[in-house]
Amino acid sequence: MPENIKIQELKITSDHEFMEYKAMYDEIFVTALDKNAFEEQENRAHFKNVSFMIDGKLVGGCTVFEEDGFGYVETVFVLSEMRGKGLSKIIMNYIFDYFRTNGLNKTK
Repeated sequence: MPENIKIQELKITSDHEFMEYKAMYDEIFVTALDKNAFEEQENRAHFKNVSFMIDGKLVGGCTVFEEDGFGYVETVFVLSEMRGKGLSKIIMNYIFDYFRTNGLNKTK
């Protein structure tokens, strides 16, 4: 991981935090975040919701979990101004390393 990129795991513990996360999510993705679907994913094994930061600014992120023995990639994003700089490769390598570390050798 390059030194200038910091990883922050998001732990959403209140309705207020969920609404803040939903506002950010809905700005990035075409489909709005469904609270019930998010809560279902959050309860799955190896759930992780991660932000990638440069100089304290969000530049990308991902949400992953285990389903039926597979490492499942729910979301991956890189903000438009950071595209073309190799950040998505860094995020995908992070995801695959996380899956391998947790014994998940197949992904969806």
